Amino acid sequence: MSERFPRLVLDLLIALVLFAVLGLLGAFVWDRVTDLPTFTRTAQSAQMDQLRLSGLFAIDGWFAIIAVVLAVLGGFGLLLWRSREPVWIVVVGLVGSAVAAWVMRDVGKWIGPPKPEDVLGHAPVGTQAPVQLTLADHHFLWSIGGHHLVSFHAPTVAIAWPLGAVLGMLSVLLFSSGTSGSAPAPSPEATATPGSP
Repeated sequence: MSERFPRLVLDLLIALVLFAVLGLLGAFVWDRVTDLPTFTRTAQSAQMDQLRLSGLFAIDGWFAIIAVVLAVLGGFGLLLWRSREPVWIVVVGLVGSAVAAWVMRDVGKWIGPPKPEDVLGHAPVGTQAPVQLTLADHHFLWSIGGHHLVSFHAPTVAIAWPLGAVLGMLSVLLFSSGTSGSAPAPSPEATATPGSP
């Protein structure tokens, strides 16, 4: 156990670093590819037309696409490289993917534009400002017998990271089980009996 524990800790650290880097990469890609809708300053307030309003869904959509691609690559590479403890690697892969989701969300928001109300507060009429690069929060509530047990706000699309990581690691397990289950056919020389021509 004393020799195994440092290896398990090393696996955890590798997963955390790997997925943190992937989350950082995802944040920069997310910022580059997402076409953010803009508010326009009017005499009374700021407005966004219906066409631009539909662009809000693209923010979550691009996050999910980028997250799944990077998470699949991360999960596949992690389990392929550290395959001696598959169950443990799946666990640390899920932990790492949660870190990646947090890094991508927060770094993406940090490198993206500021809040439009901060830009348009005292701007002249006609000035445009994009929305922030941030995910839509959803309210989750679990209750039993009228008593609220858990209540929090979280972006649903962030689950793309653990789902992608699971898909990547599952593909390694399926590939390895398929290759290990097929044994090569014996050669004619190996099956020949002594004395046979």
